[in-house]
Amino acid sequence: MEIQFLASGEEYREAFDAPVPAANVIPEWYKRQGGYIDNEKRISELGMYSSTIKHCMPALDAMTAGYILTCPCDIHVTSNTLEEGVSTAWPVDRKIVDSHSPQQVSEFNIDVDVWNPAVLKLINEWTIVTPPGYSTLFTAPFWREEKRFMAFTGIVDTDKYPQPVNFPFLVRNGFLGTIENGTPFVQLIPFKRDEWESVIGVNTQANAGKWLRVTRDTIHRYKKNFRVIKKWS
Repeated sequence: MEIQFLASGEEYREAFDAPVPAANVIPEWYKRQGGYIDNEKRISELGMYSSTIKHCMPALDAMTAGYILTCPCDIHVTSNTLEEGVSTAWPVDRKIVDSHSPQQVSEFNIDVDVWNPAVLKLINEWTIVTPPGYSTLFTAPFWREEKRFMAFTGIVDTDKYPQPVNFPFLVRNGFLGTIENGTPFVQLIPFKRDEWESVIGVNTQANAGKWLRVTRDTIHRYKKNFRVIKKWS
């Protein structure tokens, strides 16, 4: 499968960073995290190692899924009040940030103790093209420590929509400073559109023997027996 990131022009392609595989920008906290609590490989009374999230493949698969669009340049938050909203500036001769009317999300309960309710919009000049039948999920990057801003989540049918997608976001209430060039801003995850029907039933434990078999190992049960490697490049 192929996803394309098409710049608005040659100048933009040369000057600004295209989205990169999320695995290329794994969060720093995750790199620092030891594999075992207190960096000591102990066995609990239940026969399990004292492992940390470093051994959790679902968390790793989430943070490395798809692609990351980074902040295209330094964005300076120069004023930030509940009364007057958020003002920004940037060093390049290009429109980087725009705004939405707060009335567009007037019923969305924004916690003003955390976020300024002024909704900004990151201007993106990469058109994202997916194969027929595939859409793209856009969301704040998973498992990030980012406290200065938060991108909203959305889904776009990128196999049909022929224009760049812009990204609404909030700024933390009271934050003044710089969101640096290259900061992970939005995670892009392409997925196949399918129609789904839910079925409610009872787990008959038909696979109880298989589960008992894999539990003979103390660690990496999911990784060794169930996980499928995901590739994004």
